[in-house]
Parts: sequence; C-alpha cells; structure tokens
Amino acid sequence: MSEIPASLIGKRVTVRLRDGGGYRDIVGFLQSQSSLLNRHDVLIDFSDEEVAVWREIEPLPNLAGKGAPYSLRIAELEELSHLTWPAHEIEESSGWIYRRSGGVTWRANSVLPVGKPPFGEAENSIDEELAKVIAYYKASGLEPAFTIPLPTYAELDAHLESKGWSVVIKAKYLVKNAANLKSSKINFDVEALPSNKWLACQGDGKIQGILEAYPAKYISYSENEVVIATARVAVLGSWSLITRVFVDEAHRGKGLGAEIMFKAEEVSKELGAEKIALQVDATNEAALKLYEKLEYQIHHEYVYRVLR
Repeated sequence: MSEIPASLIGKRVTVRLRDGGGYRDIVGFLQSQSSLLNRHDVLIDFSDEEVAVWREIEPLPNLAGKGAPYSLRIAELEELSHLTWPAHEIEESSGWIYRRSGGVTWRANSVLPVGKPPFGEAENSIDEELAKVIAYYKASGLEPAFTIPLPTYAELDAHLESKGWSVVIKAKYLVKNAANLKSSKINFDVEALPSNKWLACQGDGKIQGILEAYPAKYISYSENEVVIATARVAVLGSWSLITRVFVDEAHRGKGLGAEIMFKAEEVSKELGAEKIALQVDATNEAALKLYEKLEYQIHHEYVYRVLR
C-alpha cells in the first residue's frame, strides 16, 4: 500500500502492520509518515513496507480533558498559559523556554520545559543546563525558577528538589466544556483593556504590560464607582483561559465569585471558545470548592520551583 499521506500528521490513525506471517495494529497520533505516538506516549516507528492498511480515526467532539494523550493535553494547556501570559523576554534552549519579566509573576519569570521528558532535549548534562539557567536569572538579579508541569516532568522536578530547589507554589489546572453554561444575573462591565479602576482592584498596575501583551477581555463589577470584582478572559484556539478572578474581601460570601465566573464563561463562549481553563493555588480551598460547584475538573498540577 502507498505511504501514509503527510496531510494526516497530527491526526489520530490506526495502522495495520505486517508482522512476520501475520499482522499487528497500532493506534495513535501520527508524528511523521513513519511514526505515531500511542496512548501510552510511546513513539512507534515503522516503514512503508510494513504498512498493510491505514485509516484516519474521525475525531471525537472537542471536549476538555479528553482525546489526545495526557502528556500532549498537558503541553497544550501549558502553552495556553505561556502564550496568553507572555513574558517580556523569551528565549528557547535545549527543550526549555526561558522567560524574564523583571520578576513580575512566577510564570513570566521561570523556565518552562517543553521538550521530550524527562528533562527536555538537553545539549549538555542536566546539571550543566541548570547552571545556564542559574546564570541567566542571576544576570538580571532574579531568583532562578522553573514551572514544572506534572506528572510529565516529575523526574526533572525530583532532580531539582535534590539540588535544593524549593516549591514556592503548587497549583492545579482545571478545565470544563463551554456548554450548558449559566448566565449571570448581574450586569458586569467588559472592556478590551484593563482600566485604572480594574488594575487598582488587585494592585495589578505592575503586571499591566503582561496583561496587555495578549488580546483579552476584562470583566469588572463596581459599587460606588469602585471596582470590587474582576476577571480576565483570553482565548487561544478552542480554549479560553480565565485569570485574575478576584472579589474584594469585604464583599465575599455573597455569591459574587460565582456570578463573575458565569460572566467570564459567557464571554469565553462569545469569543468562540469550546473549552475553558483556569489555574488555582492548591491551598485555596474556597476557590477549589467554588470551581467544583461550577463543574470544573482537575486536569493536572504544576509547581514553581525556585533556587534561593
């Protein structure tokens, strides 16, 4: 049979291979015309001569937390965060993305591994690569830091721990489908840029450059002309990422958190998102309970590790 067409790279296929006097079937996402990644994240190589027959598997509905192998879904969500929360300076080396933004937010000032596990695609030994990271951040007077998606880079995480890098934040990545959403009962303001009042609500003036570096919608609710609740919605492809969800402490416990989430979800869908994601500190029990009620599911965890 003719070779599998290049147009199917990235698609899910089933391939029947000649194996001695019989056949064996493999299923997964085509990485090249002669390799695919199966559901166990194992790369399987084969030759044109081995292919007896192949078939594209029609994709299932685009559901949050479903479909592609787990490691690819984690990578997709981490890319969502990386691109919609862009650092001022970005460099790539050895399967790692270096990010600096003057120390404003850990995500914009940390290394994100994106290469093949367990350590990326290091040109040198892992400790030599870590020395490069340390020098990169210390040159700017910053603490060397990593964003470690788990469990994909669990070995890297363990190695950093053995070298004295400590966890400063442990967070959960939550997802849900943008379907059958509730509407808010409150009138919120929605703007294309964060107003001074929006920024003042959480003291976000220091991250304004990061916020405005990617198109987003800024949701707010005010009382007596003072913003007391905020949220940010950024859409990339079929995903919406909701960040900066906040309700002033004096106004909590009145359902305003759920209402602003309803509005953020509504805006997400209006912008074409099919799936919604958000991140929350693993110690924030109140937020986790709210998101559970709103039917968000935990997709994966990540940590920020810092060398101090």
